[in-house]
Amino acid sequence: MSVGDILSVAGLAIAIWQIWRMGRIVSATKKAVDDATQRLGVYNLLLIVPKLSRLEHDIENAAIRKNVEEMRRLLREWREAASSLRGILASDHAHSSDLDTLAQESINLAALAKTNLVGKENVDLPNATKRVRNSIEKVCLETSMLASRITSTATPFGARQIGSDSQGSN
Repeated sequence: MSVGDILSVAGLAIAIWQIWRMGRIVSATKKAVDDATQRLGVYNLLLIVPKLSRLEHDIENAAIRKNVEEMRRLLREWREAASSLRGILASDHAHSSDLDTLAQESINLAALAKTNLVGKENVDLPNATKRVRNSIEKVCLETSMLASRITSTATPFGARQIGSDSQGSN
């Protein structure tokens, strides 16, 4: 066997080792990106909870004050926020579709109520918006419950879970 043959075999072995090593790096990078994407979804969910709660509160107050124009504006805002919630939920397949269904129902009811209020000034607003307000309340309760479940089981960003794979550098 010549020196050239030995160098060729050594070069081939090094190339195979580098390919194997690159596969491990790619796998670790993919896992890190997936983890970051999941955390981003969690953070987005946690950020939208106060907005939904504020809108629910404002909608209740508009009904009590019988302010039709404010109610129409708030129902439009609700539809936008609930649509954002659905987008956040769609990015995380681990959660039940129940909340997504409730959010879609609230969007539909908000659109219907908003349309039914066009051109009406003297309307029994608490009664006219009762279904949509009940639907909104359910969405807010379920979203808050989901956020609480997530935060009670979350690992702080950058922290390692006990028993996690602790590989050193390659």
